[in-house]
Amino acid sequence: MAIQLVTDQLSNVVDDKFRSQFVGNFKVTETTLNSLIDRQQGISREMVKLASDIADDVNHKISEQDKAMVKRLTEQSQELTARINRITRGADIDAIKEIIANLPASNSGVSAGKTYPVKALVSSFGGANFNSLDLYWTNDYLNFQPINKNVLAGTGTNVRDPSVAYFAGKFWVAYTWGVYWTTDLVNFHHLVLPRIEVGTNNWAPEWVVDGDNIYLLASAGSYEIWDSKADFKGYWCQFDPNLITFTAWSALDYTNPTGIATNIDNTMVKFNGSWWLAMKDEYHYGQADYAPKIQLYRGANVTGHFEYVTDIPFTQQCEGPSLVVVDNQLYCFTDGFASYSAWRMSSLDGMTWANEVEVKASDRSRTQHFTVLPLSDIKAATTVQQAVTYYLPETAGSGIASLRTSAPHLALHDGVNDLYPIQGVEYYYYLPSGQTEPVTALVNLHMDRNRGYSQIHFCIEEEQQPSTIQINHNGAFVPPDGVDNWQLHTPNQIVTLMTAGSDDGWNNDSAGPYQIINGNDQSDVETIKMGFLTDSFGIYIGGIKRNYIDYLSNDLSRHNCEVEAIRDTIGSTRLTQASDRSDSFCERISKFQPDLDYLLIQGGTNDWSANMPLGIFGDTKTTSFYGAIDYLIKQAFAKLPTTQLVFITPTYRSDMASGKNAENGQGATQTDYIQAIKTVCAKYNVQYIELGAIIGIYPWLNGSSLTVDGLHPNQIGHQRIARAIVSQLGL
Repeated sequence: MAIQLVTDQLSNVVDDKFRSQFVGNFKVTETTLNSLIDRQQGISREMVKLASDIADDVNHKISEQDKAMVKRLTEQSQELTARINRITRGADIDAIKEIIANLPASNSGVSAGKTYPVKALVSSFGGANFNSLDLYWTNDYLNFQPINKNVLAGTGTNVRDPSVAYFAGKFWVAYTWGVYWTTDLVNFHHLVLPRIEVGTNNWAPEWVVDGDNIYLLASAGSYEIWDSKADFKGYWCQFDPNLITFTAWSALDYTNPTGIATNIDNTMVKFNGSWWLAMKDEYHYGQADYAPKIQLYRGANVTGHFEYVTDIPFTQQCEGPSLVVVDNQLYCFTDGFASYSAWRMSSLDGMTWANEVEVKASDRSRTQHFTVLPLSDIKAATTVQQAVTYYLPETAGSGIASLRTSAPHLALHDGVNDLYPIQGVEYYYYLPSGQTEPVTALVNLHMDRNRGYSQIHFCIEEEQQPSTIQINHNGAFVPPDGVDNWQLHTPNQIVTLMTAGSDDGWNNDSAGPYQIINGNDQSDVETIKMGFLTDSFGIYIGGIKRNYIDYLSNDLSRHNCEVEAIRDTIGSTRLTQASDRSDSFCERISKFQPDLDYLLIQGGTNDWSANMPLGIFGDTKTTSFYGAIDYLIKQAFAKLPTTQLVFITPTYRSDMASGKNAENGQGATQTDYIQAIKTVCAKYNVQYIELGAIIGIYPWLNGSSLTVDGLHPNQIGHQRIARAIVSQLGL
């Protein structure tokens, strides 16, 4: 018996054209079901006949071939019956994909219930899936709407710096380090991307489409610190989408006006008859005045030569630029990596830039190192619309996509509430109004799914009954003063907690604990002004984003202390004064003002490695290490009379061939330089922190765990230093 549709009388919310098209889809489904049933009935008839023939066989012998045919027909019948049941329930994936693929595309979208005007596709990472690929659509180039909120089929969990393009009837995503392609934004396929230089860092491949010629830009190098040894620069190769082949990589032909090779993150677009190339320049990377720039160049063709034009004047520290032409304007989008934000500026001629505005994802996810692809191809725009429908089940009613909510409001209840916030989603937790008796919501935060920056909020909605939200102290939340819990009692007061995340997240480590950033009673907050006179320990070596000074500020903020840090931190500098440099600690201490609460002087390792004379106890000349320490203390006492002075001794370094007893050119060990600090400080009753012993860095055994190079601390090392300072100062 043929299956009939229940009804074709749809709501008048949609127009007649859509109604007829939608009914047509169900007619196709009806025909398919009837065909399947007819086929199943035919199989059943064949099975009956075959069974009868076998039963009538005079020898009552069943051949192996007959047995196999019975088994095969039985399995086909069972499979057909199961699929009919899935289609009836709306749970058959292939049928749903076919229906979605045949939905009519229009300028306004693909769904009667919700429309998606798509002008551009955005590829990013750093959202709820952290290092996985995130896709967004936009119709105004300012607000990004999420397409997927799960890991895409066929992709991995480490798709950093994704660049998306459309050519040869496919979407292509290049990332650090590989390529995916897809025809439907649902199923992705992987390609191996040849490396630029084996043994070097290869970063951020970016597509460039010049008619039928397809290029990839990328950057590579092994030394990024701002000096003459830096070797990071741009490269290009060509890609044939038909043969799936890449040419060898070649260096981009451009002239960096700084003369230092620290360019990464290339992007290019054709505008007003010229090719425009934007790159991040790591200006003064590794130095205290690090100030990354987005440089803009212009050339006649994709491979160069490019001449420098200007720096695009973003006010944020930015990277990962994406150049786009929209309505005869040149847009530059960037990742504001230092503030976990995203920005756009525009230009009518490429020379003058204005209108710096923040761009945001509607679900508050971080859009890290993203690219924007305008959709001029009708098929590409239609595919994006269909993908939106596929991934957001509320628009088409498909039962196979994963529903994700964004910026959710979640009610708390009386008793224990275990909460699992996710980076990029700004949760609002609240006690609802209308409680008939006092309520105490006990909150335990967890970081199991949280690796990046996020903010969450707590509030007691207005009510008659006195209620409490209590957030308990654990690894995910540290209350002010480190007490066991923190409580909110005041109705309609929104309290915000923030975690800065796990920095760059290469190791997928969990975010640091949440801290209260507003809504807390700040009346008793103490401001501490701290000066830092340091060598390279006070800057950002090895790609770290935060050092011990930053962590120190965070640690003290938990104790209602706000730190104002005054930094004079220069790599490779020494306490001792010598003729080859003019930036010794003795020459820089005069920069600090007497309103400091603390002055921390950290250094000495460069004095040992540069063979500065150790001197003897009692020296006062700044040309010996003993004398330099004596001079610094006397200068601090004279110019900073109310400032508490603290020396921090150097840690050992793994390049000491014979360990702690290694001697420099003066015949002195680093232990001798550490002892000099301790001896002179003891003479003047000045506090010192013997750093290596307190934080437990012994580079020959645990240097790979706590340092980036056997000397300079990694993130964990800097965190230990910050905790040691807080502890030793009694803060």
